[in-house]
Amino acid sequence: MSPSGVVPFQEQTVTRSLAARTRVLAASAALLLAVGALAGCSDHPGQVADMHYTGLDGARHSVVVSEKDVDVVVKELDSSLGWENLVRQGVNRSQIVNGLLRAPMLVEVGQAHGLTVTDAQVVQTVKERLGFEPRKPETLTYLRATVLSGHFQQLSQHPEQAGQQGKVALADLDKVR
Repeated sequence: MSPSGVVPFQEQTVTRSLAARTRVLAASAALLLAVGALAGCSDHPGQVADMHYTGLDGARHSVVVSEKDVDVVVKELDSSLGWENLVRQGVNRSQIVNGLLRAPMLVEVGQAHGLTVTDAQVVQTVKERLGFEPRKPETLTYLRATVLSGHFQQLSQHPEQAGQQGKVALADLDKVR
C-alpha cells in the first residue's frame, strides 16, 4: 500500500487472485463432496439399500437391494404395463426398493400366521388384474411384497374384522420392523 492509502494495481491483483483462488478451492471441494455423495461413495457400489432386522425367531437378518434388482423390476413392469401408467398409479423406484427390502419380513410374518403367497399365486393374481405374467424373481418378490403389504394394511385398517389372529399378526409385523 502506498503512503496515500491507494493500493498499487499489482497488489490488488494478487489480493483478488488469492481471494478468487480460495473461493474456487472452496467451490471445488463442495463440488467434489456433492459428486461423491451422488456417485454413492459407499463401500458397496451398485447397492441401493440395505436393512437389518430381527426375525420372529430372534435371528438377525440382512436384506440388500441392488440397483440391478430395481432395474429388473422396472424393466419388466415397464415392458408389460408402461412406466407412465405405473407412475400414475403411484409406482416408483423408491416404492420398488421399499417393497424389495420389506419382502422377507412380510413373508416371514405371513408364513408364521398361515398366510403364504406362492409365485404361482402372484402370477395368477397379476395376470387376472393386470393382464401380464411376471417372470423375473425380483419382480415376483416385489409383487409378493405388494400383495402381503396390502393384506396387512387391510387388517390394520379394519381391526374389528381382523380377529385375534389378525391382531397378533400385526403385532408380529411391528416386532420385526
